[in-house]
Amino acid sequence: SSRLSVVPCKVGHSEAASACAQKGMALAAITSTSFDQASQLIYNRLGPDSRAWVASYNGDNYNQACLAFSVGATLPSGNINTFDCNEPSAVLCQAKN
Repeated sequence: SSRLSVVPCKVGHSEAASACAQKGMALAAITSTSFDQASQLIYNRLGPDSRAWVASYNGDNYNQACLAFSVGATLPSGNINTFDCNEPSAVLCQAKN
């Protein structure tokens, strides 16, 4: 089973970690290894041109920026960028170790 899961709620970044915690998970820490899986999961669950909050990329949270993983109109696609912290987005969670 996948260690990643999309929570399709729409919340601000400050609520993202608790949305994962409610499912017994943590906000996803994406790596180059899990990037493609995350991209496919977000695309399949949320559709094209969608995004979900994440905690970090390759161990970097960019000074605790509000990071989201976004996908484009087709696969393969994917970017991790900073977004407006108050912009409601879905959440990408991961299983706790």
